[in-house]
Amino acid sequence: MATVLVTAVAFGSVGHSASATPRTGEAPVSQDSGPGLMSLPGDVPGEVKATLGKLEKSSQVFSETFSKGDLSLTERLTEHVRRAVESGTITTHLPSGAKFDVASATAYTPKNGDGPSILRLPLAGTNLARASVLGVTFDSRTGAVVATTEMVISGAENNSAHVTVWNNGVLSLNKIASSDGQVRDTGVVPATTLSAASDGFWERLNDCLAGLGIPWAVVTAIAVACSAACVISAGTGCLLCILAAAGVTQANIAGCVAEASQG
Repeated sequence: MATVLVTAVAFGSVGHSASATPRTGEAPVSQDSGPGLMSLPGDVPGEVKATLGKLEKSSQVFSETFSKGDLSLTERLTEHVRRAVESGTITTHLPSGAKFDVASATAYTPKNGDGPSILRLPLAGTNLARASVLGVTFDSRTGAVVATTEMVISGAENNSAHVTVWNNGVLSLNKIASSDGQVRDTGVVPATTLSAASDGFWERLNDCLAGLGIPWAVVTAIAVACSAACVISAGTGCLLCILAAAGVTQANIAGCVAEASQG
């Protein structure tokens, strides 16, 4: 596992992210698209349905609550964060060699004009899942930073994912999500494989998801992080859910689940 460092990393120039190309083997992230979860067969494991349901609901809340801000807002908020990180006002935690994907930064504003503005600043690195992200909320009236939430999802042994979350610079989650949907503390021996895996469901699911660049361990990691990172007030859900879930709950993911359930 990568060593986690507290660092003020260099920021590149800000660029519009609407057409940003994902890294090889990864599905694009799109917070503008609506919910895409298709109906799932009855024999799909309950934990799979629960995970997709949680992410789907969060994505729907996001699309109903926020609109994408213009480029000037994204540039202004990104510059604010850059200065805050470099001064130490905002503490960040990145694995060695990782950086902020400034070109893919996106600002969002509340549709009803009441609530915080959000900057979504993805993290990039060799062993990082694309869902890794720094989210910063700003008071829409004063421009002051209200809260920060950072999620780092890195590859771990046996196709699992190590998910770490910091709320306002304080560690709030440190878990390992396996390729069959199990979650454990770091350093803990994995539990016995779930019975649902006996028919090869998890192997088929991950084989299908491999082409999309979104292993089930990463999907599980996002869902786990959702329950540990609620920092936005009434009605907007978890910051990490709304920033990372969109693009993970599209119909192609559910399609892999349905396909894997058929044997």
